[in-house]
Amino acid sequence: MTRAAQRTTVASHPTAERSSRGRGLVAALALVETQGVAGTTIEQVRDSAGISIGSLYHHFGNRDGLVAGLYNDLLARYRAAIIAELGSREDARAL
Repeated sequence: MTRAAQRTTVASHPTAERSSRGRGLVAALALVETQGVAGTTIEQVRDSAGISIGSLYHHFGNRDGLVAGLYNDLLARYRAAIIAELGSREDARAL
């Protein structure tokens, strides 16, 4: 999955724009893409997402939890896309 596809996948999540968790994930992905994981701080995610630090800590616990949440969210969507593609084919070997 390309980075643009990952960004679209997370951003298109039905609750991404409505929930503070979703907005945090969208902001984290954008920052990680440009600054890398090591260069991204939880304060930057908070500022970019426009949510409170308490909300981020509530949903993710800490910075490592935020990174793990982002990874898990992307992996789940990637798996769902693969399963949907395989389900639309009669023979998976034909892919």
